[in-house]
Amino acid sequence: MTNEELYMVRHLAAQIGTDMVDIVPRVGESDGMLISADRNPNTNGARLVLGIEPGSRLDAIREGVRNGSVKGILTLGEDLTSPEAGFTAEGLDKLDYLFMTAHSANETARHADLVLPGVTYAEKFGTMINVAGRIQRLNRAIQPIGYARDDWQIFRDITLLLGGNPALKDFNSALDILTAMSTEYGALNGVSWGSIGDGGQPILETGVTIPVVEREKNQGR
Repeated sequence: MTNEELYMVRHLAAQIGTDMVDIVPRVGESDGMLISADRNPNTNGARLVLGIEPGSRLDAIREGVRNGSVKGILTLGEDLTSPEAGFTAEGLDKLDYLFMTAHSANETARHADLVLPGVTYAEKFGTMINVAGRIQRLNRAIQPIGYARDDWQIFRDITLLLGGNPALKDFNSALDILTAMSTEYGALNGVSWGSIGDGGQPILETGVTIPVVEREKNQGR
């Protein structure tokens, strides 16, 4: 998710009245140069916008599904039956209600009561914060097709339908959300689409640096 999508998730969770919100972490091997061990592109955005450590509440949510204390789940772009998420099809069938946004069919969608078509990464527009704490722009490469809508729009409209803050109606683009976030989060103070630029803008101290790799000179080969 982009920061703007995460911001609308925060509002949706607040309107529902739940703090059982989490991001599924994905970890691989780092090459020490361009590939991070953190395979989620916006973990730092989730930490900043949602105020959570991704994965810290997954065990509690899974246990709630198993023991019946969790009655419903809204899964936003995540296949809960993936190895990283760790939910089972049997567990999902125990829920009273399962809602999903997704850009493609998957096992969770087959068990959902309602699926709304979201967008792929190539259809997104917004910002993300990389492992080095640099906020970067994400430009849309292709337009969403069919009935797909921007995920932030889906989350905004559901929040409004549930009686959320009417001021959310004023968010007509991801840029409107970025402007709002720049006044609410100290790390984003003064950040704008223009200030981010093509190369990104450092906003967080993460202790991670990304080395600059110089291209080898052409030796005539």
